[in-house]
Amino acid sequence: MLVGLAFGHGIAQGGELTVPRWIAQLGAPDARARLEAALALDDARDPSAVGPLIATLNDPDARVRYASLLALAGLGDQRAVTPVIAMLQDRNPGVRELAANVLGVGLKSDLALDPLTAALKDRDAAVRARAASTLAWFGDARTLDPLLVALRDPSPEVRGAAAMSLGGLEATRILDPLLKALTDPDPMARAGAVRGLGKLSDPRTVPSLITALEDVETPVRTAAVAALGQLKDPTSADALRAATADPDERVRFGAAFALWRMGLGPRPEPLPTRSPPPLVRVPELPPDDGGPGPGGR
Repeated sequence: MLVGLAFGHGIAQGGELTVPRWIAQLGAPDARARLEAALALDDARDPSAVGPLIATLNDPDARVRYASLLALAGLGDQRAVTPVIAMLQDRNPGVRELAANVLGVGLKSDLALDPLTAALKDRDAAVRARAASTLAWFGDARTLDPLLVALRDPSPEVRGAAAMSLGGLEATRILDPLLKALTDPDPMARAGAVRGLGKLSDPRTVPSLITALEDVETPVRTAAVAALGQLKDPTSADALRAATADPDERVRFGAAFALWRMGLGPRPEPLPTRSPPPLVRVPELPPDDGGPGPGGR
């Protein structure tokens, strides 16, 4: 996970600047000033900034390109789709990862389907995982075979993301690979497989999901109670009741919530709210790697 410094909300020292002045500052010689301008324009959400922010996607500083992507995602202007797709070829993997995310949320477009599918072969595992997750937003049958291939990726993060996205597709070929993925040696991949099976809404998955309630890893059990809650199959009721005594509070809550969804128990009290982590607008990006490369396999 990328970490870094938190930045402000578009207010420079000495007072608030107007949108035209922030746009002008995108051309400042100092990279920190350009970064501040891009972040301020992210807050401003002014359509007049779309063109200048697109131009800033060529900035030599990866942090500025990253902040400009954030701002363009917030604006949601379709003029930015093609330039953001081009950022899947950026020389910095952190920027490519954000571009893959933006193309599924802030700037979703069918034009991005093939480039995101190609990004499943990026040299960087985080980019491949983000592309696999984003493809879930499309639910397009053309992604079936590439996602099945991604189930064999060296990275468990990618395998888990691919499994979860596969669950949103309607195809008879998905069930067996996802059931097999439940035996993955990595809990991140197993949890993704559980989430994918939950999305299938297929009663044949219930026995395997009940078995997943006994997984030694908490994220897998947490995913399993949520998936069984989605399926609402009464044959899972006894296993869910047993899971209400799980050592982890999230699993206990999820089991109780699943039973409530099935009409078999009271709605549980929400878990205590945890303090959110500090806001990180632009994380500490990884080093440039030259671009997506030949596939990193």
